[in-house]
Amino acid sequence: MKALSGAYFWRLFGGATIVALMLIPWVLGVYPKYLLTIAMIFGLFAMSYDILLGYTGLLSVCHATLFGISGYGMLLGVTKFGIPLGVAMLFGIALSIGVAVLIGFFSTRSPVKGSLVIMTIIFSLIFSLIALSWTSVTGGENGLTLPDGQLTLVPGLLVLSLAPGSASLYYLVLIVLLVSYLLCRRIVASPLGMIFQAMKDNKDRAKAIGYNTDYYAIVSSMIAGFFASVAGILYVFVNGFVGLDALHITLSVEVIIWSLMGGLGTLIGPIIGAGLMTILTDLLKMLTRQYLILVGIIFILVVIFFRRGIVNFIIGKKGEAI
Repeated sequence: MKALSGAYFWRLFGGATIVALMLIPWVLGVYPKYLLTIAMIFGLFAMSYDILLGYTGLLSVCHATLFGISGYGMLLGVTKFGIPLGVAMLFGIALSIGVAVLIGFFSTRSPVKGSLVIMTIIFSLIFSLIALSWTSVTGGENGLTLPDGQLTLVPGLLVLSLAPGSASLYYLVLIVLLVSYLLCRRIVASPLGMIFQAMKDNKDRAKAIGYNTDYYAIVSSMIAGFFASVAGILYVFVNGFVGLDALHITLSVEVIIWSLMGGLGTLIGPIIGAGLMTILTDLLKMLTRQYLILVGIIFILVVIFFRRGIVNFIIGKKGEAI
């Protein structure tokens, strides 16, 4: 019974969930399929944040910057410079990782202890202001639009439609989420992941035994930035545009809430938290204009009754990847 309630249970649950997600598009309409696709994208985004906060103990309030700037970078490459979409994707990811390094570099070198939160808020406001005011490049409040067309993954063999709500986009997001989860699980179980967790447990002790904590903080930011940028690009594919909301500080706060609700340090917890809150918020919007009040009440109740998150409450352990 213990084995069934532990690793075997989660394997069975994970397998059943994957099968269900593979079959769902055949019975859902366009909008429910679109909503589930967005939920998976935000799940990937939240999982990337778990690398930063759940495993390294770095509280960032500008993670949405890494999410949104990849979309801006990709669409700038396509619309302004005529770069092929596949190459523009790589440019957007590289731009996001570069910004993650920049944020990590300045945040770790501040003489004020615990200044990461303040520094990330500043960076979030800076990039939001740039996106708003530099209208000739970013489109300002209108953002940038993805040209209608197709995404060629394998020339002549694998071409995906970029129509909103398409099954091809749904399966693309699902596959990317699964692969990203496996990669993140491998990372947190590796010696590098052990260093991250040592920094979270006691940064001063990790430094005392010889680890360059500033360097590993930047590495953690790069890894989290990579997966956040992938989520940002998928978000652009599904919505067809990128705007200010994709890198606003509000989204950075939301990803913290999703991660806390699902369970930090589990990888799967933030995915579940983001998915549940995305779908639940959309349903509450249909019921009342005051849906944010209900969302806040739900978050408070989860914090009260599931202090370490839903998944950590179920497995009874803290900081275990499942």
